[in-house]
Amino acid sequence: MGSNKLWQTVSAAEEATDAVGLGLDASASSGTVIDQSPAAGQLVETRTVVSVTVQTDDDKTAKAFMGKWQSDRANIEINNIGSGFTVTVSWASDSEQTTTWEYNCEIKDGKMVSDNKGRKSEVITDSKGQSTNVLYEDGSATFSIDDQGKLTWKDDKEDAGKNMKFDKLPS
Repeated sequence: MGSNKLWQTVSAAEEATDAVGLGLDASASSGTVIDQSPAAGQLVETRTVVSVTVQTDDDKTAKAFMGKWQSDRANIEINNIGSGFTVTVSWASDSEQTTTWEYNCEIKDGKMVSDNKGRKSEVITDSKGQSTNVLYEDGSATFSIDDQGKLTWKDDKEDAGKNMKFDKLPS
């Protein structure tokens, strides 16, 4: 049983080494742990510890998208939420009104995609306080990064992001 576990561990390290050879982001490290104070007559336990980290194309895509982006008065913030992502677009029309689109997205073909999971709302601030009006909850959108590193937003419901390009802000 112990030799089987060691074989599986070594196999994982070899796979990481193969991944590096294929151009994937991967790292492998190993070390040996030895019990140096055994009681008389007992065997010394030796364990090999291997840690493997492999970064997939989806991980690279997520890293490229994550963070805050800006284009004029519009801002986009992209965060990871477990196995998916939230994309929040905030557009300040003036000092009293902000329109917000919130999308639950997943990575598909190198893009962030939301299929009928988008919500658009308006937040209005006046002398009476703040009120929020939900305009719809079935929006779809695609976010992609162009060749110049700019984020684009294709809103399928009303084409709100047409011709907009967002610059990534420093984190």
